[in-house]
Amino acid sequence: MGAELIRGIDKSSGKVKHIDEVPNGLKCNCKCPDENCLEDLIAVNGGERREHHFRHSVDTNCLGEQESALHLMAKQIIAESNELLIQVKEYFSYSKSIIEKPLEGVIVDVQIENQDEVIWLVEIAVTHFVDNEKLEKLQRLNLNVLEIDLKDIDRRIKTEKLKDVVLINLNNREILLRESSDKVVSNENESIFSWTIGLLLMIWGGCKALKAYKAGKINRKYGIKPRRRSKHSRRPNR
Repeated sequence: MGAELIRGIDKSSGKVKHIDEVPNGLKCNCKCPDENCLEDLIAVNGGERREHHFRHSVDTNCLGEQESALHLMAKQIIAESNELLIQVKEYFSYSKSIIEKPLEGVIVDVQIENQDEVIWLVEIAVTHFVDNEKLEKLQRLNLNVLEIDLKDIDRRIKTEKLKDVVLINLNNREILLRESSDKVVSNENESIFSWTIGLLLMIWGGCKALKAYKAGKINRKYGIKPRRRSKHSRRPNR
């Protein structure tokens, strides 16, 4: 039989599930997370004599790929959240997320983006870290890149604890790249320009309204009626 697993993929939703989050037996409706296997799993979580785990429904040589399941779960946690700790006292709130985003010949684990179109690329390291080749390609994108280290995490960690490790643990993340200052200044200048134009339009509109108000007030004071041209009137021929 294959190795014991504590995470499987829900066949209906495609999401990673911990053994304690599913019904016992085949009712768990899960499959193996190993892309080379994907066999149905049986949840063994009905008793207390043995540690809860999944087992394959058929004999297999599959090793279980617990690292792959942990990697998938971490990406899923980020995609389903809306805030991520970057470094001390720096949190990034976001409203968009894409798992396995292809960019410039590389696939990024998770891309997150906020309402101001600021982007962070997040890499999850379980067995493989970002190498120099991938880093060079990412550098050409001029985007923020964060790497989260999960190599020493207990593979049996439960989902709620894993959320804390992925989202708010200060000791397991490293900023690999930051946007260049030129791009940041450019974005700030665009915002200042837009704000200035908006202010000028408001002032201009206010002046027109004030002028019209004053003209109307003078006309009413002296009984001057505004001249209106009859729609039937014509200019005299010269």
